[in-house]
Amino acid sequence: MSDSPLLTSKVGSVTVVRFSENAVLDTLVVEQMRTSLLALVDAPGPPKIVIEFQNVDFISSAALGVFAIVFRRAAQTSAQVVFSQIRPELMPVFSLTSLNRMFRIFESTPQATAFLEAPPAAGG
Repeated sequence: MSDSPLLTSKVGSVTVVRFSENAVLDTLVVEQMRTSLLALVDAPGPPKIVIEFQNVDFISSAALGVFAIVFRRAAQTSAQVVFSQIRPELMPVFSLTSLNRMFRIFESTPQATAFLEAPPAAGG
């Protein structure tokens, strides 16, 4: 689907999601993003997902709301979802919306995929 705002690839058992545009603003794009992300979270597995923000310069409040929805759905389905490569200029927005407390954030996508691929720690 070439019109998708998201590009996905697999790294081992982890799905890496990248944005096809540097600004996530348009209402239709945000709705497509919501549908795609929820489908990934609902996949059997439970899925392991890295959402990479390397190419994102600006993100709308509606798109940020989608991530809160994804967080709630992931908690219900045992999916693991983490963020990677958020630009420093976007971090205040993630802090203001508490997304930095909902999602684990990694500096690089390889760090995020390694975290998700690691076996669970014993005792917790």
